[in-house]
Amino acid sequence: MSYGMVLFNIVCGLLYTPWMIQQIGKADYGLYILVTSFLHYFVVDFGIWMAVNKILSRLRAEGKYDEERNVIGLTTKIYLCLDIAVCIAIGIAYFFIDDIFSNLTPKELYRFKIAYLIAAGFSVLSFPFGFLKGIFQSHELFIQTKIFDFATKIGIIVFTVVLLCFQVGFYSLVIVYGAVPFILNIGRVFYLRAKGVRMNIKYKSKTVLTDIFSTSMWLFLIVLAELFVNNISPSLLAAFSNSSEIAVFGIGLTLSQYMYTFASSINGLLLPKVTDMSVNRDVEALHMLTHRIGRLQLLVTGFIAFGIILVGQTFIEAWVGTGFSSSYIVASALVLPMLFIHMQQVESTQLFVNNKIRYKSFAMIGTAVSTIGLSILLIPKLGAVGSAIAIATANFLFMLVVMNIFYRKFLKFSISKYLKELAPLLLGYTIVCVIYCIVDYMYFNIVSNEWAQFLVKATLYAVLYLIMLAIVSNQYERNLFLGMIIKVYHKLKFK
Repeated sequence: MSYGMVLFNIVCGLLYTPWMIQQIGKADYGLYILVTSFLHYFVVDFGIWMAVNKILSRLRAEGKYDEERNVIGLTTKIYLCLDIAVCIAIGIAYFFIDDIFSNLTPKELYRFKIAYLIAAGFSVLSFPFGFLKGIFQSHELFIQTKIFDFATKIGIIVFTVVLLCFQVGFYSLVIVYGAVPFILNIGRVFYLRAKGVRMNIKYKSKTVLTDIFSTSMWLFLIVLAELFVNNISPSLLAAFSNSSEIAVFGIGLTLSQYMYTFASSINGLLLPKVTDMSVNRDVEALHMLTHRIGRLQLLVTGFIAFGIILVGQTFIEAWVGTGFSSSYIVASALVLPMLFIHMQQVESTQLFVNNKIRYKSFAMIGTAVSTIGLSILLIPKLGAVGSAIAIATANFLFMLVVMNIFYRKFLKFSISKYLKELAPLLLGYTIVCVIYCIVDYMYFNIVSNEWAQFLVKATLYAVLYLIMLAIVSNQYERNLFLGMIIKVYHKLKFK
């Protein structure tokens, strides 16, 4: 269900994004990316929802269901207090916009400020609902979580299209971006209440408060570092380059985020399961889960990552035009490290469950600092491409090399056994890439129409992938994929 919803969102995004750029212009699209990324610095979750997920998952694994309402009530008060601080920080930042984004023209600054105020207002309203995701996932309401996420994304797309059809303009995008999530958050509250979830708002406990903040402190550093890695680039591009480079980076980032959505679709869903295995000290089951999830991630997200690398250039030029050709390099640089990072979600979750999450925060801080330093050096010369190279380099050094050292030390993770499990798939992808490049060089240059060229190339890649999948997948993976196809077939046949 997660993958199906992600595919639907991707198709909608690919169809309406070029149209949206055409309606509001490349410069305003760059401002839209800048506003949304800049506000992320202030409405960061602080990692508390993951701490709530962990605590509630542990309580449910231990059968202490009555204590849930106390934790939820205490967390609600924490978020309300943090919301006041967020509101103050956003207000202060408004008065320094001229200094922060001095490279923007006076007209761009004026439009940015109005959009900032609109988005900021909705952000302050939505922030207190941030921990609801932890409640949903600790209760293993995975389908419901994905439905609400899907409704949020499709709501933004639908209302944006409707408003732009009436030529409301740039600000309508910002209003929709803030209003739809706020409305859906209220819906989440009513759903949890209907499921019998309650809170004790009067509850006070220094022990639980310490437990939440001791866990969320390290998660906050991770979230803050990820925020800088993923959202600092538009701000740095605004400071050292121009709004056109922000738009180029935004298109490349959009493609990489589609892969990220696939890769992280099971992120968080693993926590209750890994917590239960850890409580019961089922080490062998954890190792099996590690290899199984790693292979599945490589099969699913690898298809997208290598698809972007092989077919991405043609797709971007057909999708948004040759003016965004550099976005291909941005997307390719971002997806490769991300592919291998997200193949190790079980190990990352184990660090969290075993209270070793601070080591991931160290790695993320190193990633953020390196990203900023390299970006400042590369952006003046290479623009959006330099920013992407900086992110990719930092991710490879810290989130792959350093994190695997931590996995080896604290989880007794065997990288050699892991790579042995993945070797057939990696070899299969290598062969697919070689065959594709040979055929592409020999035949595809004769196709002149960009969309026709993309469709032919994408079809070739998909066929080669399916052949590879049939050869290198194991019996469990074949049964899994065939089972999903059979279920869909029977449902369609029944209808």
